[in-house]
Amino acid sequence: MSVIAVYSMKGGVGKTTTAVNLAHLSARSGRPTLLIDLDPQGAASFYLRVKPKLKGKAGKLLSKKAAWAEQVQGTQFALLDVLPSDFSYRHLDVHIAGTSKPHKQLKGLLKAVDSSYLDIVIDCAPALSEVAEAVFAAVDVVVVPLVPSPLASRSLERVDAFLAKSVKKPPRRYAFFSMVDRRRKLHRELIAHHVSNTPGMLHITVPNNSQIERMGVERAPLLSFDQRGAGAKATVALWKELTDQIKHG
Repeated sequence: MSVIAVYSMKGGVGKTTTAVNLAHLSARSGRPTLLIDLDPQGAASFYLRVKPKLKGKAGKLLSKKAAWAEQVQGTQFALLDVLPSDFSYRHLDVHIAGTSKPHKQLKGLLKAVDSSYLDIVIDCAPALSEVAEAVFAAVDVVVVPLVPSPLASRSLERVDAFLAKSVKKPPRRYAFFSMVDRRRKLHRELIAHHVSNTPGMLHITVPNNSQIERMGVERAPLLSFDQRGAGAKATVALWKELTDQIKHG
């Protein structure tokens, strides 16, 4: 089983669409998959038309291992389940910090559901927080989407430093560029530089694509309504490269 966290320090970089699409592609490949939405904004839950059963009671999710399994819901897509988010998740930091051995808290909760799935994808909140530390201690892989800008390398360096500091055995980290416009010279230059010089940088880039944006209108993963567009092809290629790296990296 692979546990993959999709993480970014800031919003608006394609984090949630990436998490939803990777989880959907995992399920499409025949692997029972769970998407855990830990972002209080709940965008991943919205895309998959799922609402939490335990509204306003984030603390109860940490009270017992069975709580997570009880909150998991199915979706309209075969083999894809969701543990939906709620706005009360903004208080998860407080609840996790108040537990003994907080870095092991999430890992223990995952064990309550991992026997049912071959892949688990976590959509993280865009923050350096106690929850992020707990996630990093529990997952196998962290995937970081980056927008091609001069600040991209600084952002990735901070993520790497946080990973190294937050857990004794950091998970493998892969990054890729999203929202790419190859008509822009700066985008092309930054991508070429990072792919050649940055460890853990995936070669596939995901374009700034109107069909990806349309996921919010369709409330569905990209490949469920568009399989031939540039965004869809790039997303499939990203999934293939990522899974190959996880398998052989």
